[in-house]
Formats: sequence, structure tokens, C-alpha cells
Amino acid sequence: MLALADENANGKITWRDFIPHGINAIQNFLERNKLSAKKKDEEKVSMKSELLKVLYEGEINKINTIMMKRFEFYDTDKETKKHTGLISF
Repeated sequence: MLALADENANGKITWRDFIPHGINAIQNFLERNKLSAKKKDEEKVSMKSELLKVLYEGEINKINTIMMKRFEFYDTDKETKKHTGLISF
């Protein structure tokens, strides 16, 4: 960064020469931090849903079984006793 600020390559950098490069470096640093934080937040959400799925897998399976049985009950045609895959009111 210092070499970039020393545009005339005399080995000396003035504050005025350094300011644009310093500001650019700070902006890049902040943007990288924002992207990193966003990525970590997305990973947390993904991890949280995966963890919940594992923790409650048994309950989810029980509810799924109950819901399937209820659907089949209402899906049964009264005359043919067959399942059509549809529920009508």
C-alpha cells in the first residue's frame, strides 16, 4: 500500500498522497468484514435448521405419519374405497 501511495517513487509519501490509498484500504477491509459476517450468518441459519431437523426428526416423523393417515382417511372414495390422491369438500 505504501508503494502505491509513493506515486513518484522517491521513497517519500505525503499525507495527501496516502489519504486516497488509506481510505480505499479501509473501505476494502470493511467490505470484506461485512461479507464475512453475512456468510457466517448464513452458515448459522443453515446450521440451525439442520440441527433442528436432527433434534426433532422423531417428532417430525410421527406428525408425518399422523398427517398421512388423516389424508388417506379423507382421500378414500366412499363408493370404491380407493384413494384418488385428492380431497374434496
